[in-house]
Amino acid sequence: TSFASIPSSCYQSLAVSHGVEVDWSALGVDGGRRSRQPRGGESEARLSLDQFLNRSGKKYASGLSSPLTAWHCCSRLSAYLAWGHISLRTVVRATAKRQAELRAKRKSSDDHEQEEDENDVFEAAEKGTHDQMIAARRDSWLRSLQQFQSRLRWRTHFMQKMYDEPTYSTEN
Repeated sequence: TSFASIPSSCYQSLAVSHGVEVDWSALGVDGGRRSRQPRGGESEARLSLDQFLNRSGKKYASGLSSPLTAWHCCSRLSAYLAWGHISLRTVVRATAKRQAELRAKRKSSDDHEQEEDENDVFEAAEKGTHDQMIAARRDSWLRSLQQFQSRLRWRTHFMQKMYDEPTYSTEN
């Protein structure tokens, strides 16, 4: 495995945590800092939420699981939620509001967008691959926001588990 095939964020975190000075270009890796690195504060948290709900979140469902795409498709809200810069209630309400806007937009645009989404799914089905059909569905805004809300529910569920059973963090 060459160093160039491993994301630079892996090397950056290693270098920072061990105080190692790394010459990224010698490894064939672009060593600059990633864009959209989080900054603290409620206003920054709200900006990140807005960015996700109106731009980057569209491909959340399909880009979530890949380290190559997750940086650009995910909400980047974890640190803000963990440190209390934004509440879960604010995120859930904003997401629900955005979903309602998207549903209204679909209805008011004479079903044009819905037809396009359905055509993508039908076109993929006609071409014969189930994976293409699933991918076409996953790329819709509503599907992505539904998955995002599902992840928020799981986050809450596991936080409650850790509260109820604090030994989970120290025992196998």
